[in-house]
Amino acid sequence: MNVIDHVRDMAAAGLHSNVRILSSLLLTMSNNNPELFSPAQKYQLLVYHADAIFHDKEYRNAACKYSMALQQKKVLSKTSKVRTSTGGAASNIQAQVCFIKVSIFPLKIDAPQCVSLQILTHCRMQLL
Repeated sequence: MNVIDHVRDMAAAGLHSNVRILSSLLLTMSNNNPELFSPAQKYQLLVYHADAIFHDKEYRNAACKYSMALQQKKVLSKTSKVRTSTGGAASNIQAQVCFIKVSIFPLKIDAPQCVSLQILTHCRMQLL
């Protein structure tokens, strides 16, 4: 069982604050060492992290993380050459959940904020 499985189990158990802390640590480690996780694993971490933030009702921060996850999904789809049927379907479902959660909570977007209108528009176009 790898660390992503542990994060998934913690999220399933409703330990959102623990998921937030652990996923934040793992994402920081991933940024410092890009070979630590595959693009798919980083995408999963971003989704679990965003879900935990969303559960804490920090919608603006969660939207930022969901947008990062959608960007990672785009990178993942460009870099993966062979997809298994179940892996691709699960990944698409997660991307659609990210899109829906970003869409549910529309933000007043200013230029310096993390979530820009261009990123949200681009993500929406990718999922349609």
